[in-house]
Amino acid sequence: MTEASVSNQDKIPNKKPESSDKTIDYDWRDPSKPRNSEDDVIVDGWRRRADGTFEKVENTEAASMTSFICDQIIDFEAKNAYEAQDIERLIEQVKTLVAESKDSKVVILLRNAHYLTTRAFVILYNYIQEPFSTNAVFVLVSTDKSRIFPPLLDLVEHRQQVA
Repeated sequence: MTEASVSNQDKIPNKKPESSDKTIDYDWRDPSKPRNSEDDVIVDGWRRRADGTFEKVENTEAASMTSFICDQIIDFEAKNAYEAQDIERLIEQVKTLVAESKDSKVVILLRNAHYLTTRAFVILYNYIQEPFSTNAVFVLVSTDKSRIFPPLLDLVEHRQQVA
C-alpha cells in the first residue's frame, strides 16, 4: 500500500450499518411520552411491537349479524383513556349498569380500540371471556385491526362462528 492510500483510508470514518431493529423508546400512541411498560407483556404467545402492531412470539368465516336494541350506551374513547385502570373503570361501570336493571340492554362502544395497552387488552379479554350478562355488548372500533390483541380477535371470531 502506498502512503496516499493509507492516508485516504484514515479520512473515511468507520460507519456502522444502521440496524432495522432499532429500539423505539417512546410510546407509539404519543411520541412525546416514554414507551409504556404495559405493552411489553407477552400474553398467550402475543407481544406488541414497538410500532403498536402485534406479533406471534411462539408457534402456537363469515360473520353473522345480530340485532340488538339498547337502552343505554357507553361511548368510550380509547385514544384518551388507554391504560389498564381505564378499562377496569369501564368494566365496573358496565357491571353497575347491568346490575341496576336486569332488563336493560347496554352497548359499550369502544372507539379507537387499537390504542389500548397490552395490559388493558388482557383485562378486557379476561372480562369478556368470563360468563357475564347477555345484556351487555362490546363494540370495538379500530382503524387498524393489526393493533388489536389477537387472542381477543380469536375469541370474537370463535363466538361469531358458534352463534
